Amino acid sequence: MEDGDLFNWAQVEDRAIVTENVSDFVSPFTERMDSGLHSAGIVFTDNRRLPSHRSELFISWMIDALEKRLNAGHGMVVSPPQPDR
Repeated sequence: MEDGDLFNWAQVEDRAIVTENVSDFVSPFTERMDSGLHSAGIVFTDNRRLPSHRSELFISWMIDALEKRLNAGHGMVVSPPQPDR
């Protein structure tokens, strides 16, 4: 499935998208929000900032991000935290 088709399907199904692919999803999301249409939102992940192989951190962050998205309502974009140095 192409990214545009996935985005459109997610909107029809009222589902949030979880992806690392910012470049292909931020533009259609922004256009949809600017036009006043509903969106279930997007959760952007970043393997450099929050490596998914560090499963305990990734899962914990993902649960927190999805909970924030659910509590905030529709149209929220969530990005991963900066790594501890």
